[in-house]
Amino acid sequence: MLVASQPYNALKFDPLLESLTERRVKLFCAVGVDAERWGEAFDWLVVDLHIRDESTNDYSPLTSSHHDESQAEVVEFANLISDEFGAEVEIIRV
Repeated sequence: MLVASQPYNALKFDPLLESLTERRVKLFCAVGVDAERWGEAFDWLVVDLHIRDESTNDYSPLTSSHHDESQAEVVEFANLISDEFGAEVEIIRV
């Protein structure tokens, strides 16, 4: 889960998002400033990954953006979803 206090900037934050695709995170939730752009950027990086490497076509993370919800609400949502994956929610602040 990404908690943004600043707007998305590709030059500054794509390395972070790319590291999440490399780790094959199963759920990417963005909350806070520019949440929708954060989610779209992550989705496009996944698409780019598929184009560059066909062996990654089985990687399909869920993405959600929450521009008008509280961090607590999004944590609750992420915990519900992550239980299905057997994973814990990791909070990344930018």
